[in-house]
Amino acid sequence: MRLHRHCIWILVFISVLGVSCLVEPAEPGSMKEALSFGFLPSTEKVGPGDSISSVHEFSVSLAGNEYEGLQLILQSRKTGEIELECTPFFNEDGQLLESRLYMGKYIRCISDRNYGTYPDALIPLDSKEISLEKGMNLPIYISLHAASGQRCGTYRATLKATDPKEVCELFTAEITAHVWNFSLPETPSCRTAFGIHTPSIFAWYDPSVAVEVYGRYVDYLLNHKITPHWMNATILSEEGSEKMSDSRRTSFIIPYNGDDSDEAQFAKVSSSPEWLGKSFFYVVDEPSSENDFAQLDAISSRLSDICPGYHMITPFNTSEVTIGGKRRSVIDLLEGKSDILCPISSLFSSSDFRSRIDRAESEGSRIWWYVCSSPGGRYCNFLINQEALRPRILFWQQKALGIEGMLYWETSYWAETSNPWTDPLTTPSTGNTSFGDGSLFYPGEDGPVASLRLEAITDGIEDYEYLTMAEELFGRDYVDDIIARVTTGLTTYTLDSQLFEQVRKELGDSIEAEIGGMQT
Repeated sequence: MRLHRHCIWILVFISVLGVSCLVEPAEPGSMKEALSFGFLPSTEKVGPGDSISSVHEFSVSLAGNEYEGLQLILQSRKTGEIELECTPFFNEDGQLLESRLYMGKYIRCISDRNYGTYPDALIPLDSKEISLEKGMNLPIYISLHAASGQRCGTYRATLKATDPKEVCELFTAEITAHVWNFSLPETPSCRTAFGIHTPSIFAWYDPSVAVEVYGRYVDYLLNHKITPHWMNATILSEEGSEKMSDSRRTSFIIPYNGDDSDEAQFAKVSSSPEWLGKSFFYVVDEPSSENDFAQLDAISSRLSDICPGYHMITPFNTSEVTIGGKRRSVIDLLEGKSDILCPISSLFSSSDFRSRIDRAESEGSRIWWYVCSSPGGRYCNFLINQEALRPRILFWQQKALGIEGMLYWETSYWAETSNPWTDPLTTPSTGNTSFGDGSLFYPGEDGPVASLRLEAITDGIEDYEYLTMAEELFGRDYVDDIIARVTTGLTTYTLDSQLFEQVRKELGDSIEAEIGGMQT
């Protein structure tokens, strides 16, 4: 009892002096003791202070002409430097699978309050030296790219971390990649039209290099199966002909000028069925008033006279509007004027709307959809403060609904933020949570820095291709069943990355087996 009282007085005395009785574990003496690592699929996000995976080996699967990624998460209990190297991916015959490492940068999403910090920007890792901060996770994104016709089979690489001060090995880990025996087509089945905000590019970069840098943004999207909706060339030029014929391109806008150039541009475009099929005018965005529809009526009437057979896309975010004091269906108002119907994704939640759009499709309309700062909530979108799977699953939902194309307004919209790296609320006029809206890139020193979201979008477009191939091989019922394991509605879907990866692998294995059987 006496000893117990003495202990109490000692605790009180220490407390008065301001000394904590709970002593943190001593910082490890070496980086080897301090460092932990684990692998994750690309379909997860790990916060800066989250616990990490203990998976120390990893395998991915991909087809030819496909990108696929994985993540290495580094966590250290002390601040320090390490060196990280990844050997090339080779198969048994010494053939190479293209790979590249990126350092994931955390982006803080703060507006009226703190909405969290998320890994998003993917900065090319051109040096093997890496700085680690005590208690702060560091994601490393490993991107793999199989060329079209890449030799199928297993490719292996070794990841090695060393302590340059102690000159000792910290860990080694093996990564394997299985390349399936089929390649995705050069021209994606999923049509896309994504904007690149020219004023933001020219405001961020020196005018002397801005045009060249803009071209790098265009090339990045095209190489990742995403079509910029404006061509960086005039239609009437020889360069315009080359760009319209680019097999990676699934769409382009014909600029509407309201003069004789409209007829001249369309005459050239319509001279090629390929060009005409990719082209569309885009003159009114989200019409909601009598004036909007009057403008659309006037322009479409003029185009019908001078550009017979033209295509028009018109995004809309409401199923009905008031015209002349009466509620009218937007689909009905667009009939005969805009043949590419492009509603915001959430409208498809209504069975009545889906019936209307299906009827319009049966009568010849093409169906696209879009997202922007909305829809929010449980709907899948491209925002920073959403789970990593959501951008990818959106394309599974697109395939489930039989939608041809995806429109997205901008990928480099930084006009309403002083710096997207530090203030990612890129469209504050649309609300407090539109982090990364219209901004799938970050401005790098010499060109685009992609985001984890942009990689997920490419993956989703590639998943759409798998599902398209599976439909041709196995029928629509098979595709519906496999989609239902991932998503059953616009707000009902899995966020279980292990389940998702399992379903995707089964899909790829099934296609491989069927194609292998057809080849024998």
